[in-house]
Amino acid sequence: MKNEFAVDLTDLNPGIWFYFNESEPEKGGFCVRPLDSDALAAINKETVTKKMVYKRGKRYEAQDVDSEKNQEMMIDRTLPDWKVFGKDGAEIPCTLENKLTLIRQSPWHQHFYTDCLATAGDLENTSQRQAAKN
Repeated sequence: MKNEFAVDLTDLNPGIWFYFNESEPEKGGFCVRPLDSDALAAINKETVTKKMVYKRGKRYEAQDVDSEKNQEMMIDRTLPDWKVFGKDGAEIPCTLENKLTLIRQSPWHQHFYTDCLATAGDLENTSQRQAAKN
């Protein structure tokens, strides 16, 4: 009997494949994964600097964020793999540089990526709610 709640401790957040055309997956797609709390903490540790600011006799904590590095690390973490092809039919490698170029400069791919992340997050939330019910 298969246990749908079985866990692979070596890969707790493997990602979910979304294809550009579900009826023709060979034409390409993105593997996306929701950002887990450990990954978010690691990204924030590298990209957010906290400092104390004094204004009108009160002390506040402020944050300086390296937005560009933060975005790069978020994209790299949430887009672990893809099948994307160039005009010549050759597969484009899933490197950080290629990810940033495609996601930042192609509105269609950026929209698709954002939709995939939202759907992956919704699927994760749904599976957690169902597990809690059982």
